[in-house]
Amino acid sequence: MFYFTCDCSLKRARHYPQLHVNCILDTDASGDAIGAMLSQVIDDVDRAIAFFSRVLSGAQRNYRTTVRELFALIAALQHFRHDVLGNCVILKTDHHNLKWLNTFKRPWRGG
Repeated sequence: MFYFTCDCSLKRARHYPQLHVNCILDTDASGDAIGAMLSQVIDDVDRAIAFFSRVLSGAQRNYRTTVRELFALIAALQHFRHDVLGNCVILKTDHHNLKWLNTFKRPWRGG
């Protein structure tokens, strides 16, 4: 989380992930880059833990939108693996085609 003080300097508020608290991973992709924010809700406040962004290569820029959004999700999970390992992760995306994954039938879960 970044904020400006009255002297207009950019400072970073530092928060560390708490164990056994759900992690929230917000991801997004554009035509040129991908980005993510890892956060947790602590004391009814959504606290940013870390940020991730990366520029796409020329070949990756040719991916379809759905594939770019999924790539952003996978890259963010790989980047934050040390923070989310052992915690429940809530994935957030603004891409409606990926939301079908939540309703996908899971044969390993019996339904």
